[in-house]
Amino acid sequence: MALGKVNSNVVDVLVIGAGILGASTASYLSRMNKKVAIVDAQLPMRGTTAQAASVLIRHRADSTRQAMMDETYHKILSFEQDKPDSTGFMQTGCVHVGGTPAADASAMRAHDSAHDAGRESAFLRPQQLKKICPWLNVSKEAAVCLDEQDGYVDAYSLGNAYLTDAVSHGARLVVERFAHSLMIDGQGCLTGVKFSDGGCIYADSVVLCAGPWSTKFLSHVDVMLPMAPVRSQYWMVDGISSLDRYSPITVIPDASCYTRPDGNDLLFGYRDSSMIYGSPEELPIDLFGYQFDKSEGERDLEEAFLALEPFVPSLLNAGIKHYTAGVSSYTLDGQFVLGSVESIPNLYVGTGCCGSGIAMSAGFGRVLSELACGLTPYLDISAYAPDRMPDAMPFDPTFQYQCAAARSRKA
Repeated sequence: MALGKVNSNVVDVLVIGAGILGASTASYLSRMNKKVAIVDAQLPMRGTTAQAASVLIRHRADSTRQAMMDETYHKILSFEQDKPDSTGFMQTGCVHVGGTPAADASAMRAHDSAHDAGRESAFLRPQQLKKICPWLNVSKEAAVCLDEQDGYVDAYSLGNAYLTDAVSHGARLVVERFAHSLMIDGQGCLTGVKFSDGGCIYADSVVLCAGPWSTKFLSHVDVMLPMAPVRSQYWMVDGISSLDRYSPITVIPDASCYTRPDGNDLLFGYRDSSMIYGSPEELPIDLFGYQFDKSEGERDLEEAFLALEPFVPSLLNAGIKHYTAGVSSYTLDGQFVLGSVESIPNLYVGTGCCGSGIAMSAGFGRVLSELACGLTPYLDISAYAPDRMPDAMPFDPTFQYQCAAARSRKA
């Protein structure tokens, strides 16, 4: 992959952030014959992308997110067709597990969603479930739905597939260069970006895909994004009998958990009630080494085990191999941050993914590239406007807590 400086310091579109959303945006833009530079203070995929669990579940609560998810699947299949195993995609299917009336209803909605979209989906009888998930314990009366086309991906590989595609179509990647501030002329027009080394790149448009760092960057021009850095966490355990890399993902609402295989190990995430958050001002450039409250993580592990063990009995004899407490950008209303900024023409923002950045990556990239090219986005993104909450206070602990609470309420 070509690294280095842009041949000219003038481009059509400058993308800030070489994580998966920035890489996806650059991929789309470069295929639209735009002169693109993508810059990052670190190496590509070094930020929140590297912390993702990367489950790809097609069932979504609304048609816009469903369409964004579908766009990502289409991109993955295209990459895999051109170069097999370039994204680490594993089509394992996803088992939606019922039990309580609410969980049964969720499984039924997943089935209906798949059916309406023309995907293979079926309700499983107990013996069918036992065949594909012998380690899973579910009531015989529970509604259980299998969406066969779901799976998971390697986020780092998918991000680099986007980036390689962008570079192969002319985009230039500039790494380890810190974007300091926007350049705005006397008429209020955006002209480019200044860097901490004193240099600059002029651009007709700027696309900001800097994840949780976006908040502090835009606060210097009085744009307050309605989001906060919130802890998302998952564990990896071994010793789960009959589990392998082809085992399905499971979504278990009654345990507030999801699981997916990682080789022969089990990765599981838990929607805890702790509501741990940070401040945008405290985030280092390199998240490796950044820690939320460790004691809370240990308490949540006990809580998660108690919730999941009735469904995965062998969990009690499992050994913990790995724990990840990552940074996710959650918004107060649970909606993404995606679109133009009214006060600064030709500035576009894609962040606030609420834990869905990998799954929505191509949808974000397509929308942002269409905006930067002056086109009408293929989806209605009005609910995601970056400046939809003029009274947002992302540096206030109360606001940050409320964003963390939105994650705990996430369905």
